[in-house]
Amino acid sequence: MMRVFKLMPMLSVLLLAVGCASPRSQYYTLLPEAAPARAASSGSIPPAYVISVQAVSIPAQVNRPQIVIGTPDSVVLTPLNNSLWAAPLDSEIRQALAYDLARRLGVLEVPVGVALKKMPLWKIDIVVHRFDSIYRQGVVVDASWRLTPVNQPKQAAMICQAQINVPAGAGIAALVQSHQIALQDLASVMAAQLSHQPISSNTAVRLKGCT
Repeated sequence: MMRVFKLMPMLSVLLLAVGCASPRSQYYTLLPEAAPARAASSGSIPPAYVISVQAVSIPAQVNRPQIVIGTPDSVVLTPLNNSLWAAPLDSEIRQALAYDLARRLGVLEVPVGVALKKMPLWKIDIVVHRFDSIYRQGVVVDASWRLTPVNQPKQAAMICQAQINVPAGAGIAALVQSHQIALQDLASVMAAQLSHQPISSNTAVRLKGCT
């Protein structure tokens, strides 16, 4: 009987430790599922340039490993310690945009810092002014960007800003998916500019000015 009584405190400690264990962390990415590259039309000439998406600037409020959420009509922001970005958020945004732009345009995306002597290049600088995640409501992405031609004397730089609002369902996964859609909409506008095509009408995208 003494052995049983001696074991009881130890079992109690173990059960308490299990009961107090932190929930498992979940990691989320803004990268979309792999999709086929845009099919070239018969007789079309592939673009004679490459792109390079530079490091993305993001607001300090969301520049952390945790996903930061807000609630409607509130100035309070809450970092979720068990809902984390798979990589630093600025890197997640850069990779998602670079992947989508390269796919849409059918071009290569070269890493930042790679020197190209003669190859025509579009350098893409992006500043994210807002990256809001409003729980049970939606997301807001407000960004400005500059498209700078390199080794392209007949091309001019382009500057633009847009705000994208995408509704979201309940749950963190739904918010992340809405951010993916917002970044895809942003990439669509950039791709149209680089292709010198009209920017498609999209009620989620509000252009604030382009030059």
